[in-house]
Amino acid sequence: MKANTYYLTILLMTLLGVSCQTGPKESETFPYQAPLAQISLEGLSNDLHKVVVKDVYPTNKYLYLKVLEGNKEFWISVRKQPVSPGETYYYKESLLKTNFKGKERQEVFDTLYLVTKLIREDMVEAIHGIQ
Repeated sequence: MKANTYYLTILLMTLLGVSCQTGPKESETFPYQAPLAQISLEGLSNDLHKVVVKDVYPTNKYLYLKVLEGNKEFWISVRKQPVSPGETYYYKESLLKTNFKGKERQEVFDTLYLVTKLIREDMVEAIHGIQ
């Protein structure tokens, strides 16, 4: 029994000594770097948009809003929040989706902008003094 314990201890110490010596060197660098060309920013917009809400279609988590910007009418989707038809809102960050089918609302939108944050016009004016 003592012989087995002795050999087991020697074996463990040898393995630990070898594994510590074969670990990574501090001077080694990570060999792989993802090329930036693989990151797709297609459909991402960071422009400031001023829209008037025409229709509001609520779901459990989101609102689908038919909006008018200039003479262009389109759909946007935002997190559920108080929104009134006829009111003016601003948004900046959006992601364009085409042929988008909502999970709760079984409608396919030819074009839908997923909007990060929708801000009422009076709130923008109060914060930034926009007129």
